[in-house]
Amino acid sequence: MPRLCALVAFYPSTIPDPAATPPKNLRVQVHLAANQPFAPKYPSYTYPSTTPGFAQHESGCFDKTASSLAWSRCLDCVRKGFGIEVDLETVWEKHLARTSLQPIHLPPLFFSPPISQECPLTPARKSNSPPKTPPPPSKPWSPLPT
Repeated sequence: MPRLCALVAFYPSTIPDPAATPPKNLRVQVHLAANQPFAPKYPSYTYPSTTPGFAQHESGCFDKTASSLAWSRCLDCVRKGFGIEVDLETVWEKHLARTSLQPIHLPPLFFSPPISQECPLTPARKSNSPPKTPPPPSKPWSPLPT
């Protein structure tokens, strides 16, 4: 006999009994707009700065960030209700392998040259002569005025 395995509600106008606990074999999830004052015992998510309709593209209240997060959580709830556990990292790696896309490895922003090379910002020294020393000052330097 078929059974209900997941129940997901988006911005309901009422919740019959917020203190009720659903059966253990039923996944329940509620997505609430910021102006909905419910606090059920089962999993619920409130999305700040939203109003009912935030997950509907055609509504004037659509919020892309809140909608994306809510749908992701909704799919997770339904998958778990059906007993489907998904390792998204493995799925992504298989996708990359199939499409022959490889992650982009960018060079570091700051680097130091290998030790065997001279730094391009310092003047090159002649290999056979030692570095020049500055001439001695004509009179000793003093921080006090003379």
